Amino acid sequence: MNLLECAAKNWPFSGYWGKMRRPASRQGTVWLSALSLLWLLSSCEPSSRFQWLLTPFQHSVIFTRPEASVSAQQKRAVRSRILDLIHNAGHSILLLAYGLEDPLIIDALIRARQRGVRIRTVLSPEKNYEGLDGTGIAREVRNASGLQHVKALLIDHSMLISGTGNFTRSGMFYNNNAFLFLRMPSDRGRELESKLMDPDNGRPFMRLPGVTIVLSPEGGDLIQSILARSIFKARRSIRFLMFRFTDPVLSSLIYFRARKGIPVEGILDGNGSSLPGRSALEDPYYEAGNIPLRLFLDGNQNRYQSADGIYHGGHLHHKSAIIDGRLFTGSYNWSLSARDQNREIFFIIDRPRIVDAFQAEFGRLRYRARPMARPPTETYHSLPERRQGELCFGESKEAIVTGGRKALFHAIRFEASHPANPCKAEERSSHASKHSAGASRGRDYYPGFMEQIIGPMGTSRSQMPRSEYADLCATEPCQAARIDRMNPGSGWMTLKGQIDYRTMIGLGRDGWHHRELIRIGQFYRFSSLPEQDLMLFLKGPTETRLACMTMGSRDPETQRYVQFFRFYRSSIQCVAGEG
Repeated sequence: MNLLECAAKNWPFSGYWGKMRRPASRQGTVWLSALSLLWLLSSCEPSSRFQWLLTPFQHSVIFTRPEASVSAQQKRAVRSRILDLIHNAGHSILLLAYGLEDPLIIDALIRARQRGVRIRTVLSPEKNYEGLDGTGIAREVRNASGLQHVKALLIDHSMLISGTGNFTRSGMFYNNNAFLFLRMPSDRGRELESKLMDPDNGRPFMRLPGVTIVLSPEGGDLIQSILARSIFKARRSIRFLMFRFTDPVLSSLIYFRARKGIPVEGILDGNGSSLPGRSALEDPYYEAGNIPLRLFLDGNQNRYQSADGIYHGGHLHHKSAIIDGRLFTGSYNWSLSARDQNREIFFIIDRPRIVDAFQAEFGRLRYRARPMARPPTETYHSLPERRQGELCFGESKEAIVTGGRKALFHAIRFEASHPANPCKAEERSSHASKHSAGASRGRDYYPGFMEQIIGPMGTSRSQMPRSEYADLCATEPCQAARIDRMNPGSGWMTLKGQIDYRTMIGLGRDGWHHRELIRIGQFYRFSSLPEQDLMLFLKGPTETRLACMTMGSRDPETQRYVQFFRFYRSSIQCVAGEG
């Protein structure tokens, strides 16, 4: 169908234009014409260049309403919208589900398949999808450790339905959830489908206008680091709605910001006095004293009993936070399993209309929630001491060390270990925990400096000024250094381009390496480097450029640094080292 045919079919004012009251001003005429054009373009499945224009108008969110007092229409709003989109699917539907049991959605998928729509499903291995038996819809099961926890429908590569809720009775009717409806150009939809089906370790994210999507586990460390850095830098407020919160790094940083005077409010899933998802937040809450941090138990008690006698629903199933007016949501619980094992989808949203809707939903849920009481007095725990590059613990057992900028930001969680030098006899040395946030995943590359030492209740101590390494490629994105060949052991490399590099800084598994460069045309000499994977920062008179060198199979840590720098818009090229 061409644009004229589509216009004749979809024009909303046919037969009524003459009856409409004319706008009172030329400005009103312009606005009416513009809105009419947008309606026309959106109805006619426009090309990518028009969809980019329309995307801001077509993103939306619908929240579930499990309380018994709402109308049937409000209760069915999520499912009705999903059914309409499936019924109007033209050629393809990709479904990724953790739970899928709603008979009307399954029936809509069957009907779509019967009219020629290609249906592809990816499901979680530990669930039973009996509703698909005998339908002819093929079932693919994620063959990896962890859950297939993404909840997403990608329709015709142009509409993504995703968020915090499963496509189940409890997910759409009995739990508090958010379902996002995001319009995108079809070429970007194909890119997203590719990333969902074939994990992209080098670039596990994609950007749309006002929306960034990150996938885990390939981008799990990136997601955790984004959240940690956003909390650490919060200046106005932090609000969160959370089903599972077991990440102690994020918990400590939340208490740290509250202790600095940033208002923090959190609503957590709970059943009576039991909070299965609060373990990282619970103990500090009762000992932290009078800081501007308030936690609530959600007020959803609406459940149903299935045929097997099990009760379902009654949960706050969100994984959402609003930090300084930016929204973070999706299927990603704030947990180590979401970071390292599960297939998850995570959204960073800057669209004011959607952010405002989440703010309003937080207010609605807080009105129905129950405040968690706590003593007003603080229980004091000392922070560890730094001795010759080692954290030495006295009475405390854990602490977070923060430092770095953007891709180099880290929040390393140290735990008390055993007595050892240089700690005193009554102290214990430390080891980095697997919970640590950042590309290094616990390796402390900054022994000479740190920004803060932070305890579980947010108490902190500022440390030495940051080193020169913390700001590499932090003030603006770095461009790629075009290395042609490199032999680290022999100490030479050849580069393309005319930049006169003077210094090279390398980051490898054993820390930082600083080398002066001697240039002979496109040929550079330097003192020998260890033959290992290295992130490389080449500094000229006015700029720093970024590269990496790999020796054989790429080190996972180097891979994480590459994806972190790419996320923060630095370009980077890797070269195979010789030796």
